[in-house]
Parts: sequence; structure tokens; C-alpha cells
Amino acid sequence: MPSVDLSGRIRCKKAVLYSIVDALDVMEKYLKEQKELSKKPEENNLDKVITDAEAKLDAFEKLYTRREEERRVFDSNPEAGFKADFAVVRKVINEADVIIEVLDARDPLGNRCPTIEKDVLDAGKRLVLLLNKIGKFWIVENYFLETLFL
Repeated sequence: MPSVDLSGRIRCKKAVLYSIVDALDVMEKYLKEQKELSKKPEENNLDKVITDAEAKLDAFEKLYTRREEERRVFDSNPEAGFKADFAVVRKVINEADVIIEVLDARDPLGNRCPTIEKDVLDAGKRLVLLLNKIGKFWIVENYFLETLFL
């Protein structure tokens, strides 16, 4: 950037003129440094993006293959999923003091599980049956009318 001589055009203190010229010099140096820095990171930045993408791809492939293996196990033996769920229920029954069974207010008997209730009571735990809140009256009324007459 060419030097600027402002002495003949602007009437102000020399200190202000020098500070403006110094600011222009600082700005020019900063812009040059930014241009140099912007050229170098492009190469490094591209390499970094590629390595990050490869790492993410490897992680995705590991996760995908693990999910596929799990899916094959459950597809080959559907009972395995039920057994795993039942094991979790048994663990909850053993660990908890009180079991809360949430029932749908529209069909509470349809949601109950006598086997689990018996296991809870046999283990000496307390069983609380909780009716889930009911919707608007006309929705519930329509539900019962449909279930009774259709």
C-alpha cells in the first residue's frame, strides 16, 4: 500500500495524522498475515477433513455391523427379545420396593398382566395400580361405544 501524505489536505493535529497512518500500516500487515495463513491451512484443513471423515466412517461401520448382528440374532430367535425384556422386568421387581403399574383408563383390564402382578406379590413387594388420566369425555365415550357395539 502506498504511503499517504495528508498534511496538505486535512487541518488537524499531527498526532491524529500519525495515528491514522499507523493504523493503516497495522491493517496492511494484518491483511498480509491473513493471506499467508489462509493459504497454508487449506492443505492442512483438507487433510484434517479427510481424516475426520474416515474416522467417522469407521465408527459408523462398526456401529452398523453391530446393529446388523443384533438384528440377525433377534430375527433368528424372536424369543430372545422377549426373554431379555422379561429379565429386565425381573430385575426391576427384585430391586424395587414398590411397583407402579400404569393402566389405561379406557381399558384397564386389557393392560394388566396377571403374571407380573403375581410375581410382584409373591416377592412381597407392594403393587400400585395407577389409572392414566382420561381424555376428553366425548373421546372416551366414543371409544367405549366403538368397543361395545362394533
